[in-house]
Amino acid sequence: MQINHAIHLTVATCELKHLSISTQKCYVHWLRRYARFLQDVKQPIPSTELKIEAFLTRLASTHIAASTQNQAFNALLFFYRDVLKQPLGPISALRAKRPATIRDCPSQTEVFQLLSAVPDVHHYPTRLIVHLLYACGLRVTGVNRKGCLLGGLDGRALVIRRNVSSALALGPAKSAFLPST
Repeated sequence: MQINHAIHLTVATCELKHLSISTQKCYVHWLRRYARFLQDVKQPIPSTELKIEAFLTRLASTHIAASTQNQAFNALLFFYRDVLKQPLGPISALRAKRPATIRDCPSQTEVFQLLSAVPDVHHYPTRLIVHLLYACGLRVTGVNRKGCLLGGLDGRALVIRRNVSSALALGPAKSAFLPST
């Protein structure tokens, strides 16, 4: 299969499954790296599982992060299982080691301080948007693509616009989010 055709099928499957654009770009990136790896291999590798193992082992031997190797592994699993509908057997590649450090997340007080420090910019309800993003667990990159929260307060109702010509009124906004009058 040609790499351009494989990428086209991967993008179509990502869109069909409503995966984010960042996931789609990531899968396409790893598919291209995998294709380059297969072109550089001197001896043919007999099975798909062995090809994936060799690719992941080469990644691990270059001292990449474990999460990066997992990302590549999941991209290839998606390609073979979901795009090509080809079942895979067990894959036992050399795995990159995870660091021993424990990541720290902000405390509830720190989150409240951060959210309270966000001002409205040029009379645009930036503070409201940031609070809604945080409360709904949304990512900043997903906002513009899905058309969520591209609006503001019209009168006393929260309005979400998908594009300039359409608007979906959600009803009265909570008084906690309204600017003081």
